[in-house]
Amino acid sequence: MLLQPACLLWDMDGTLIDSQNLHYESWHQAFQTIGVEITYSQFKETFGSNNHRVISSFLGYEPTPTSFDELSNLKESLFRELAPNHAQPFPGVLRWLQFFKDLGIPQGIASSAPSENIETIVKIFHLRSFFQVILSGINLPSKPDPAIFLKGAAELNCPPDLSVVLEDSIAGLQAGRAAGMVTVGLTSTYARNQLDADIIIEDFLAEPEAFHKHLCKVIARQSKMR
Repeated sequence: MLLQPACLLWDMDGTLIDSQNLHYESWHQAFQTIGVEITYSQFKETFGSNNHRVISSFLGYEPTPTSFDELSNLKESLFRELAPNHAQPFPGVLRWLQFFKDLGIPQGIASSAPSENIETIVKIFHLRSFFQVILSGINLPSKPDPAIFLKGAAELNCPPDLSVVLEDSIAGLQAGRAAGMVTVGLTSTYARNQLDADIIIEDFLAEPEAFHKHLCKVIARQSKMR
């Protein structure tokens, strides 16, 4: 009998949703209002982190609370304004979500994005029925801290060692590993050789059944090693 995953915890941006360029454009426009230009390479270094880490990194110093709120709110307003026409689920991911839903495996979103952004994406692409838990890490320690994944597993009543994290970012995968979870890395943002994950996938175009079998084998192997 296969050892099943207890739950799947999905990152949103760069994993469920192809929104990297949208985030860059939103940050770019927001920082232009204060005369700061950010490059795409600077942006990629922080992609997947929460706004506290991103803004401090771009500025090179810790902003005042007022400055932080102004930049953060402007960026997120731009994101939500542009999202309906500039974001989309990765090809095949809806079929994977439906497959695991049909298996009865609980799923959650564990994203560094603000709740309003997550709700916007969930509503636009009709994702609500797939997830029992939807978490924002905006008020939690930023990935690679494991806090958001541990919180997600706890709310789904799943032991961490049987929980699975699906992520595209280096920081997100580090967070999943720090949480003691099985990690699945998607090469949408970083190259395969840059990702440290138990399983690495290129996309969601493969049959979810085949991925599920492989995932169960990895879980069983890691369980024997403990």
